[in-house]
Amino acid sequence: MLKIKNFTVAIASLLLCGNAFAQEVVPEQDTAVQEYSAPKERYTYLWDVTISMVGAGDNNPDIYDEVRDLIIKDMRSIPDNPDTEIYIVAFRGNLEGKGYKVWKGVAKDYSKDELAKAMMDFTTSREKNVAKNPDSGNTNTYTALKYAVDNIFTKDRVDYAKIMTDGGCDQKKSFHELLDDWCSVKERLNVYAYYITLTPKARAYKGELELHVDSLCFYIEDGLDAIQNVRQLNLINLNSEYNLMTDRNKDIVLKFRVSLGDGKIEPGMKIKCETDNSEGEPFYINQIVPFDEKGNTVRIRPVVDEYAQHNGDGFVKLNLSVVKEGKFKDVKLETPTHVINLVSPLQTLELDTRSVVCNVRKPDERLVVDFKCDNQTIKPGFKVNYVIEDPRGLISGSGTLSLDKNLSMTIVPKIQSQAKTDLPFNEECKGARIILTSGEEHSSDYKNVVFEECSCEIVLMNETYRKVKIYVE
Repeated sequence: MLKIKNFTVAIASLLLCGNAFAQEVVPEQDTAVQEYSAPKERYTYLWDVTISMVGAGDNNPDIYDEVRDLIIKDMRSIPDNPDTEIYIVAFRGNLEGKGYKVWKGVAKDYSKDELAKAMMDFTTSREKNVAKNPDSGNTNTYTALKYAVDNIFTKDRVDYAKIMTDGGCDQKKSFHELLDDWCSVKERLNVYAYYITLTPKARAYKGELELHVDSLCFYIEDGLDAIQNVRQLNLINLNSEYNLMTDRNKDIVLKFRVSLGDGKIEPGMKIKCETDNSEGEPFYINQIVPFDEKGNTVRIRPVVDEYAQHNGDGFVKLNLSVVKEGKFKDVKLETPTHVINLVSPLQTLELDTRSVVCNVRKPDERLVVDFKCDNQTIKPGFKVNYVIEDPRGLISGSGTLSLDKNLSMTIVPKIQSQAKTDLPFNEECKGARIILTSGEEHSSDYKNVVFEECSCEIVLMNETYRKVKIYVE
């Protein structure tokens, strides 16, 4: 069972798939809502330019120009920002005597034009010389990626790397060792690597590759369209606050930032949102919700039980995942957890009935005492102790009763027989009272309810009482 504390509970530790944007937060009181702050970025394209890319060899499709053009198109879609760096790393065999060739630019139109021209010029020279290069068929993915790790990726930026190849890797041992340790590389350098298999031959290598990668650290995507369609969502507001008393008809709003490509999500994408507690709990979410028209916000309406403020756990984790269908199959959600701080303010239970009338001549007299609580319903069952005091000794009683759904309790007093003779007839006699105290000192269900000792006046009446029977034919 969930339990709500009497204060705003702080953020729980977030495990966000090694996310470089979100740091682990230790729970403490009065923690402010955290938001993601966009860091400087760098985009690196590791481009396979081996001879098989132009169709050489058995059953290799000629995809060289198409891949080059897709890289250029994707590069041009990066939002303009002079602080955003772009690297193109072409790799094959003994290219440039090193196994790779590097071009560097920034995310401005003039620089993108220069990078595109360099790629086109390289294509021209390559077509004339590739067949003469005895190493032109070597897919040295490891050399290119290791160069990027050692010379491009840095912790002061967020790096996005797309590794595009139509084959496997001719340096498997070294490549696999690098991938075995990739989670630590990702954490150390803030790098998000997408390995894109461009052909069936490349996809045939996936099974072996997956033995050496953690899918939470190194992402494998399939097909030429992944060059442009890969999108990465980062949750901006890592936690939110939900007041179980006042927010019941309000949505929880999640805001996202889209990385890679043009920084936009086409209309129609949906996010599955589910809390880590079970259905039927007093605060629960299990919904599939669409993004708004701008493609960066979703709204969630939680299911909140009428008495949830008495049964919460202080916070719940909201687990998020992209509904991967159609054109959204390549969207990666890098921050899949949102923490909802459940706030349950103290509730003051007060006496609403200041005086009750007790007719000493009425058989089985009942005294109904009503309570109120900050315009908020308390879960039925709150226990109240009562003691009846009367200086004349004509009425008495004590015990513990539970409040009903209307916040009422009904007391059956013990009336002494001499009350009918000792009290003046048809006159109000004051002086008796009911002392009321909380009976829930040790109950966890009502830790937020404050009820201070109070008393209700009893007015004794000695008047004729007749029970009238009505007969209906």
